[in-house]
Amino acid sequence: MRTTTTLALLLVATLAASGCTSFTLEARGGGSTVPEPPPAERDHDHPAPARLNIPPGHFPPPGECRVWHPGGPPGHQPAPGSCSVVERDVAPGDWLIYRPTNDKKVVRVSFYDSRSPRVRIAVRFYDYRTGEYLREL
Repeated sequence: MRTTTTLALLLVATLAASGCTSFTLEARGGGSTVPEPPPAERDHDHPAPARLNIPPGHFPPPGECRVWHPGGPPGHQPAPGSCSVVERDVAPGDWLIYRPTNDKKVVRVSFYDSRSPRVRIAVRFYDYRTGEYLREL
């Protein structure tokens, strides 16, 4: 009798503890449960602008990248270069501008979190000549 009571209390404690965690049923997994991912955090300190205020002559050449410090003067921005090299210099709150070779009319801008240079918060495409927002990735 004592073992049954102990098992029942253990089961109740386990169920109560699991009630503190959020679970969802997988749609096609036949009833298996997976933890629900936390909601993505957005960086509201530096939202992606509707229009880039970067002079066309300061965009990187096709196939290259450039780190851009928002609010800094165009003449004091880091030089463009190979994306794999330039991306290492991204600081919190920076933008990484990429000019694709297959569509020279657009630039792709990756916006980074103001607290961490490794957290990309948005990727948007802009018109190369006007800086107008086109679409988000």
